[in-house]
Amino acid sequence: MRQLAARGLLQRTADALHIDARVRALEESSRKTYGSAWKGYVRFCSLSGYSDPCMRNATHKDRVLLLRRYLATEIAIRKLSPKTVADVYIPGIMSALTWHDSDVPMRAAWADRSVKDTIKGFKKI
Repeated sequence: MRQLAARGLLQRTADALHIDARVRALEESSRKTYGSAWKGYVRFCSLSGYSDPCMRNATHKDRVLLLRRYLATEIAIRKLSPKTVADVYIPGIMSALTWHDSDVPMRAAWADRSVKDTIKGFKKI
């Protein structure tokens, strides 16, 4: 540890190790699925005119609207199962947002009653 610190590498090495541990916390199949979910969400944001998928500077209302639009796109337009979106895609997106240190505001938006009702309604269609 002293040798790493003396060479100015202690923090960089610790960062690489904790990042590797976080990556390995998920099974490979989950990492791939979550990666696909994130890429699809980023693509949706880009095509919809949202330059920051993390919505860092957005209001809660804007985040909720984005998520309801995302759900409508994935479920009604792309014809994905509401259960798959709710049980796989959303956790994948939240995992990526956690990596980007942007999960707290988006967790509040995902928990919004109108977002929950949108998912519930699509499950009944």
